[in-house]
Amino acid sequence: MICSGEMTRIQCSNEVLSKSNCRTGRLWTTVIPLPHNDSGVTPLLESCGGESAYFWLRDERVSATLKRLGTPRIIEIETALTDNLNGYSVAEIALRAWARRLGAPTNLCGCDLSITGSIASAKVIRIHTEGDGTFDAVATTYPEGVGPLLEEQVSYEYGELESEG
Repeated sequence: MICSGEMTRIQCSNEVLSKSNCRTGRLWTTVIPLPHNDSGVTPLLESCGGESAYFWLRDERVSATLKRLGTPRIIEIETALTDNLNGYSVAEIALRAWARRLGAPTNLCGCDLSITGSIASAKVIRIHTEGDGTFDAVATTYPEGVGPLLEEQVSYEYGELESEG
């Protein structure tokens, strides 16, 4: 449990909680599934409250408490793209995914989506909890067909293809 003194230290040291900013009133998500051990995902899952709780926190004792609380979860949602999202990035990812399915060597770079107005209509598809059968499978074998779509891009060196004749 977190005592009231620890909560006060979290709130006072955390710009996300103490100021109005780009994170307030928004649900941040990603367009493509990322595995729990991805370098950008791991810190979000290792502390109760995710980034909003740990990012500015410098109190090691409180930080250790946050890491002992709760169980990491990945929440899969479906939502309309009606918010002021970065439409270009979403479209680019869709095109790259299609090209990847056709065999074109391209990387799928994800982008963070800030969901505001459609939070209430967002639908939870599945909750993946550390220790269940799918938590470790997210972005590797789950959802079906994701492995080939997200695997490393094959690197083609210049000069690899030589002209005939």
